[in-house]
Formats: sequence, C-alpha cells, structure tokens
Amino acid sequence: MKTKFFFLLVCMVSHSLITTAQTSTVRLLDLTLIPVVDVNNPTGNPDKYNVSFKVNDVSQASVVHLLFGSVQGQGDILTVEAGIVNTGDGYAVEYGGQQFPVYGIQSSFIVPVTSQQMNDYAVASLYVTDTGGQNSQVIYFTK
Repeated sequence: MKTKFFFLLVCMVSHSLITTAQTSTVRLLDLTLIPVVDVNNPTGNPDKYNVSFKVNDVSQASVVHLLFGSVQGQGDILTVEAGIVNTGDGYAVEYGGQQFPVYGIQSSFIVPVTSQQMNDYAVASLYVTDTGGQNSQVIYFTK
C-alpha cells in the first residue's frame, strides 16, 4: 500500500513539474477592447479597437497574439500578431507600422477592423509568446 501511494505521489509531482516547465512565466491580466471612432470616418461608426492588457514582465514577452472569434480561442473572424520591441528607453507594442509605448505593466495598441469583423466576433482571446518560445495563459474579452 505504501509503495502504491509513493508511486502515485511521484507520478503526480513529475507531471506537475513537466507541465510547469512547458508554460511561460509571462502572465496577463485585464484585457479590454475599446471601440475607436476616427474623426475622418464619414460613417461615424467605430473602425478600430484600442486593445489594452497588462503583462507582468514585458522584457520576457516577444509576440502578442490576438484572436477575434465566434468562440474562445478561435481566430475565425480576425487574427492579429504584434511584436514587443525594446526601444532603448523602454518597450513598445509594434503593430501596423506603429509603436505603442508600454507604461509599466500596461500595454495597448490599435487594431483596425471592418464593421463586419466588429459585428461578427463574440470573443477576443489574447496570449503572448515569450522570448523562449513558450505561450502565456490566454485571457478573454467577451463582447
């Protein structure tokens, strides 16, 4: 009986260590999407999202993955990848030829969308790939 218990305990600890070793130390919080209306847009409808999130260690983050989908984790409406770059005096999210400064742990960037994409998505999913190639946890914003 003691042998079986010990074996089970060793298996559980080993599985825990293996699982922990495969995930990123980068942690994300507070995903928000705020519609933005361009003053030059004749329709007056939002045509961009200000995507905002918090990252615990931006120096370890490399790529931001944003998926607009019909369900969590899907990018069936729109998939966006943005880089995180060292600017010399800090970090910035780089997307669409623009750099958006990171302030402390607060990151944000602007994503242009069509009215169809804005209407069709139900959930935005965001995760980060770190400098070691590991993915962070996924955070969600439900419309």
